[in-house]
This record gives sequence, C-alpha cells and structure tokens, in this order.
Amino acid sequence: EDASAAVLCDASHNELVWQNDENEFCVIVPAQDEQNALSSRLLQEIEAASSSTTLDRVVLRSSMGLASDEEKKSQTMMGGEVALSGPRKAEQRLKECFDTKKGRSCVVLRLGALTDDPGMVPLVFDGSEKDALLFARYDDDSTTLHPPILSRADAARVSTHLLKKPWFGPQYCTLDCAWKIKFGRNSAGTEEAFIAASQQNLAADILTATAMKETATVTAK
Repeated sequence: EDASAAVLCDASHNELVWQNDENEFCVIVPAQDEQNALSSRLLQEIEAASSSTTLDRVVLRSSMGLASDEEKKSQTMMGGEVALSGPRKAEQRLKECFDTKKGRSCVVLRLGALTDDPGMVPLVFDGSEKDALLFARYDDDSTTLHPPILSRADAARVSTHLLKKPWFGPQYCTLDCAWKIKFGRNSAGTEEAFIAASQQNLAADILTATAMKETATVTAK
C-alpha cells in the first residue's frame, strides 16, 4: 500500500549446484507441489499490484528459457518445464493485468540460474527476447548444457537498481541478465571482479540492451 515500485517474485528460482568441480553440476528446482503453490501466490501478487493506485513501476523476476516453446535444449538448461511453467504463467498474467497507458513501467527480468556465490560480478544484459545469452553458451554439437549464471546477491543488486534508478527504457520490456562469461565462479569474490562490477555502468548497459529486441545475437564477453 502506498508503494510506488515493487519487485514481484515467487521466492524460488532454478538453482545451479556444483558437484565436485566446475564440470559436474545439476539444476535444482522446487518440487512440483511446491512450485504450483509458489506460482499461485505470485499470480495473486501480480493481480494485487495491478489494482494498486500508487505503483508506477513493477519488476517481475522471471527466468531465461522462455523465448521459444519449441527449443528444448534451452529449456533443459534452465531446469525444464517444471521450472519454467510458473514464470511463463506469471509473465502472461503481467501482460494481461498491467495497462502501460496509465504511465506504469513493467520490466520482466529473466535471470540465469542462481548460485550462492558472492556478488559484485560484472553483468551482461540482453533485450532481444530470443534467449541470446542461453544460445551463446552452446552450439549444435555441445553436450554440456551449462546455463548462464549469477549469484543471488547480484540478482538482488540488479533488481534494486531497476526499482530505484530512473527508468528511460520502454514502458514494457523483457531483459535477460547473467554474469559476463569471462567472470565465472572462480572470479566471484575477487578484487578484479569487484572493481569491474563497481565500474560498470548498469544504467547504460541496460538501456542499450532494451534496444536489442530485433537483434538475434549478443556479445557476452
């Protein structure tokens, strides 16, 4: 009540867990019953936010892998349909509920798989709505489906930025977000990553990404 901006999320997300080393990992998603309950609550949050008379900006935390219903490889990288059905319904409901003609801005933030690593790692963004960051991770001969990642701390950092900073992008847009490829888990918590993240102009990078909707590829280096 009386809030002017809000981040909507279901408190769960596909999580990447490493086993032994960088080459062995699995994507963890909530159990189906839990996922259904969380998705139902998120839909209720979206409807409640849409009826607010004070909100002028909404950020919906979603997931990569939703650009194509037919691209099974990208869906598998993000945990499969059990992980993506909830975010897909939430995005659809957000479009149905929010009327941007009233001056509201809506940003759908599609995140890579989350980790518990430290934050302050440089981020890469894509606004093409074509899962370009996912596709940049593999080619047709790839056998290791390693999704783009970012830490929970950096997911919170970019969400807060989108919530609090002036918004100059489209009234409704979709934005993919992950760590830059050159900064992997070994970089998290290092001075190099911290300095690079501190110097990154998030506002400029995000604004550039929102102009990429017609671009099918992205440089994530």
